[in-house]
Amino acid sequence: MKNMENKSNNEAVKFINCCKHDVVLNDGRVFKPSGAIAEVSMETSEPVDGIAIQRFGKITGLPEPKENTFYICSALVAERAAVEGRNDVVSPATRHPLAVRNEKQQVVSVPFFLRIS
Repeated sequence: MKNMENKSNNEAVKFINCCKHDVVLNDGRVFKPSGAIAEVSMETSEPVDGIAIQRFGKITGLPEPKENTFYICSALVAERAAVEGRNDVVSPATRHPLAVRNEKQQVVSVPFFLRIS
């Protein structure tokens, strides 16, 4: 996949929201859900001392890479995608101090996206 940071100025970059909810940047841009929901499956192993232990499995619902396209996903999906060699998956910076929260401490908007490389 082409390195997105070396794109020319005339190539439009697209952000596809693969979350179940709107993703809002602090500058007011809103990314509506695309309908593609990227998630990480869970696999159950044998219980340990009677306690079920699960492990993360494969990513489901993440579209194939496309030129000049980033996919907005949860941090967990972004981490798994990076392990699989994808550099086109980003996640909202929900833990950043500039993330805006409501009175219930739910994230309303984020200052930027994070990419694991």
